[in-house]
Amino acid sequence: MATVLTTQGAEGLPRRAFTSDEVRRMLEAGVLDWDEKFELIRGEIVPMASEKARHAQMKARLARWLMPVIPAGLDVGCDITVSLARFQSTSSREALRPSAQNQEFRPLSDEKPGSTFSESGLGSIGIFEPDILVWRPVSGDGFIPISAAVLAIEVADTTLRSDLRLKAPDYAAAGLPELWVVDLNGAETIRFTEPADGQWGKEERFAFDAPIGCGLAPQAEVRLASLA
Repeated sequence: MATVLTTQGAEGLPRRAFTSDEVRRMLEAGVLDWDEKFELIRGEIVPMASEKARHAQMKARLARWLMPVIPAGLDVGCDITVSLARFQSTSSREALRPSAQNQEFRPLSDEKPGSTFSESGLGSIGIFEPDILVWRPVSGDGFIPISAAVLAIEVADTTLRSDLRLKAPDYAAAGLPELWVVDLNGAETIRFTEPADGQWGKEERFAFDAPIGCGLAPQAEVRLASLA
């Protein structure tokens, strides 16, 4: 008998949790529309709120800053759907860092034969749509797997609580190398790095008027106050 995953509602009653594979099949069957804006957070399908101007502008300007500074071989985009299902390969995480001789990142299609996706644990019940995602190119028509992601940025105006309490730990558990949560109301950015054993090893806070850089391009820094 297949294991049925559950989650718990605010009223305390158990609810049937959906997996990322089930959500994909619902999209393919027309039960859900591909144009719907939602995320799968710990098994629950959560509608996404409409975007306000301040949020949209910070997202667009941050993406524009990133595009010329990230290494060759990586893609960057806004509102990219990423599945937290883990990509099982002994070389997948090591390949995220280019060698000293070659500063280009290899696409996931270059992984060794036998690499597979695993629908297990929290990753199987998570589909996120970060405001900005940097990832290695992948083949096929499915969601971007979390193992291809190098950097995710969540811009928060009304979602700070869930971004920090739910999504940030799930990103760490899935092995994302770096996460930024941009707090528009608090005018600061929380940068998470060094995931290990399902947790972030390092958490730093940067005021909008302080310079901040990412692990992909430590030589490039930006003051988010200039983008607000």
